[in-house]
Amino acid sequence: MALKKIKFSSIFDLVPELARLALEDIEESEVLYKFFVEKKPLVVPIPLHWFRQNERGFNQSAFFGKQIAQRWGLSFGEDILKREKYTLPQAKLKKKERKGNIQGVFKTNEGFSPNFLISQFPNILLIDDIWTTGATMREAGKVLKRAGAKKVLGLTLAR
Repeated sequence: MALKKIKFSSIFDLVPELARLALEDIEESEVLYKFFVEKKPLVVPIPLHWFRQNERGFNQSAFFGKQIAQRWGLSFGEDILKREKYTLPQAKLKKKERKGNIQGVFKTNEGFSPNFLISQFPNILLIDDIWTTGATMREAGKVLKRAGAKKVLGLTLAR
């Protein structure tokens, strides 16, 4: 419910509290803690299409990704991935339609800063807000792997 309010009603006051709760859960996870400390991943949020971002005014995954990167002293690569195609919202589709809807929509952004070459950050923490079927996370992860990422770990705030 809180994520819906942030996404669709622009109620940003909830972001710090949700980020705090997510960070507490992360700190309790040995797998994530070890990945953050040992691998120092580049934090990459799932991008919105430019039209949807302009319409909404923000990218909720980027908000949470920034909080995580700041808390753990990790690099944040908001422009590493680009969503090339405008698609229907995944939440409005049936499970079988989601994979096809998201297929081929991401690419690495060739215009991003040379400080964030994927070869310099072979470990990536991919951030999204909600995991329903995992289609978005899998598609973005495949693109990052093809671009040279050695390990991509996905993290969502809700399921």
